[in-house]
Amino acid sequence: MLPLDVLKTRRQTKTPTNPSFPTSPWDGALPTILGYTYYGLSVYPTYNLLIRVLSHPPFHTPPELSSLLAGSAAAVVACVGLAPMEVIRIRTVAEPWVYKDLSLPEKASLIGGLGPLYKGFAPLLVRQVCFGTVKFAAFDYLLASILESEALGWTERGGWEASLIAGVGAGLIGAVVSQPADAVLTWLAGRDCRSTTILAAARELVSRRGWGSLGEGGGERLAWAGFIIGAQFAAYDAARGAMGAGEEGIRQAVNAANAASEVVKLVGQGGV
Repeated sequence: MLPLDVLKTRRQTKTPTNPSFPTSPWDGALPTILGYTYYGLSVYPTYNLLIRVLSHPPFHTPPELSSLLAGSAAAVVACVGLAPMEVIRIRTVAEPWVYKDLSLPEKASLIGGLGPLYKGFAPLLVRQVCFGTVKFAAFDYLLASILESEALGWTERGGWEASLIAGVGAGLIGAVVSQPADAVLTWLAGRDCRSTTILAAARELVSRRGWGSLGEGGGERLAWAGFIIGAQFAAYDAARGAMGAGEEGIRQAVNAANAASEVVKLVGQGGV
């Protein structure tokens, strides 16, 4: 799916053709892979851990609110590692004749170090919080609907197949909601942007390229998000099952959460 992501970014940055330096559909592959590997390894365990903590004593948070809070927090954790990789990826795709033949540390140095690498953190955070909260909430709703549907006959089946279908739907919904923030992120991370804040960058983008610029690359992003998020949910569910973290794992996590809550109560009552 990397070529789709490259095409989306080129649409957003209006990358000019350079006959002396042909572009590739695999430009920016390394930072993309590294960024979303970190994303996948951090966001799903964080989300599941927080869901279990929030839904049990002493919090007893309603399921819908638990999903939104856990999704937002998981997105923040993911953005810490994803933000610099996204800036490097965008620059590599937008200006391959400058960045393509450089190593990852050389690209980071040329961009300017930590400050410029985290320049797009705010729009990335908005994008990922919108995408993450909507994605997880939609996934929980769709998965429950699939498993409870008598017409589908998957009440007792479940498994990674149901997670795949729910994940694809969740990815599509999340991509639609977060598309404007993605366009602003690409603009803010590029060389042409003169703004330093997310609101100023959004105004600059719209004033220079029109309101339609907020939807640039949306089709490619829908296809990319549906495939990637569906695959991530299915892979995580399959891996969790293979490692024995099904119902028994959930029971153990609940027991641990209950034990922790008892400690909190004792401390609050002066019992420890």
